[in-house]
Amino acid sequence: MAAPDYVYGDGHITEFNIVCAAVILVIGIPGIFVNVITLIMLRTLPSFKNSFGSLCTSRCVSNFIFLVIMVTMTAVPGLYQPVHLSYFLSARTGQIMMLTNHSTMISHVIIAINRFMALFWTSMVAKVFNSGWLFVIIFIQWLISVLYVVPLSFDWLQCNFIFETNAVSFMFQDNYCTRIMSTIDFYIQVFDCTMLVILNCTAFLNLMFRHKELNKVTDRFQKQRIRTRNLRFFAQEIIHAALFVFDFMNYAFIFPHVAQYPFLKFFFGDGLWVFVFAADSAILIAFNSEMRIWVRRHIFRSKNVGVTVPVTIPSSRNVSNVSIIVQAAP
Repeated sequence: MAAPDYVYGDGHITEFNIVCAAVILVIGIPGIFVNVITLIMLRTLPSFKNSFGSLCTSRCVSNFIFLVIMVTMTAVPGLYQPVHLSYFLSARTGQIMMLTNHSTMISHVIIAINRFMALFWTSMVAKVFNSGWLFVIIFIQWLISVLYVVPLSFDWLQCNFIFETNAVSFMFQDNYCTRIMSTIDFYIQVFDCTMLVILNCTAFLNLMFRHKELNKVTDRFQKQRIRTRNLRFFAQEIIHAALFVFDFMNYAFIFPHVAQYPFLKFFFGDGLWVFVFAADSAILIAFNSEMRIWVRRHIFRSKNVGVTVPVTIPSSRNVSNVSIIVQAAP
């Protein structure tokens, strides 16, 4: 069976199309900008020239590609509603969307594993993440994502995730092949979200244990700085994980019940999807002082900001060494 040449639409611009396009553009364009400056900071700031920085860079690349496709398809065919949209273009952009979606999710799981090993299996971090194996891990992250979307290349089976102009959304076509792909997609996301929940809960328990050890630190200023750093670190990871878990829960349990209402279908579908990807890098900036200082200096041209100086405080035999961030005048 040959693939169709076009995805057909009504060709009429409606209030629904305009509202949907406006939502995607208002969220997506700032998201693209944030990802660009995040990529610049990840490649230039000294504190990110490590495994965490490389993993975040890989994640930002997939976020950037995802947002560019979403904004482009919404701003052109989604808003202007052509009667004929190239089936090949619609299918390939949807395929890349799914690839980047899974790449970002897997990246979050890898970062959570990295953090888990740093907390509980410190000696292995240097062997696994601070070595050439890091690039193997990043390659596997993208390879798994590519392998998932390979069947979406079968245009002659119409086994595709395509952009529907009338709905201003990406969606699976309704046939046997795409139902299998949708089921696989569902269980991959179940696995990813389960891993994020387990690893973050484990990190929380570890921080609780370290909070008790913190009482052995006698310096009040040092104790407060360590406590604040730990809380910010945990809050950042919780918000990251919560966004993607909520997006999946919405996809699995809320979206099916609102699919018959066009506006709700859009807001609980692609609207929430693009928001999660746009917010992903913004959260990283919000919880990292060095990134915030860079943004104030280079984006807002503010000169009255401090610099971050990492300081390692030696501890007693019973208290783990900790690194704190000190604000110093330039």
